[in-house]
Amino acid sequence: MARLFFTGRGLVPCDVVVGLPVQGAKHFPLHLIDADGIAQFCDILMEFCQQFSSVDVVVSLTVLDKAFHADGMNGGLSTRELLYLLNRLKLMRNFSGVEVLGSGELAEQLKTP
Repeated sequence: MARLFFTGRGLVPCDVVVGLPVQGAKHFPLHLIDADGIAQFCDILMEFCQQFSSVDVVVSLTVLDKAFHADGMNGGLSTRELLYLLNRLKLMRNFSGVEVLGSGELAEQLKTP
């Protein structure tokens, strides 16, 4: 099983990261959405995730732009972009589920070894 993590700050162990880079994880920076368009970005992400038997998606609300979440990041995703990505990822055969973490829950995940 692979963990696909959408984050703007604070990182939990994972295999694929959308947002900030993490050592040992495949990184998909958000600026690729602007360069390739959100549909192409999602196609690339889904194609990469095909190699895993199952994919668990973890979303930290910090991946959202500050306009949509107080703890968000400058240049983060809009709520529409995040929902689009999640709806597309649900279509993968190996999709296992989504977990959404608020700021407090993210802090708890970071404390867990």
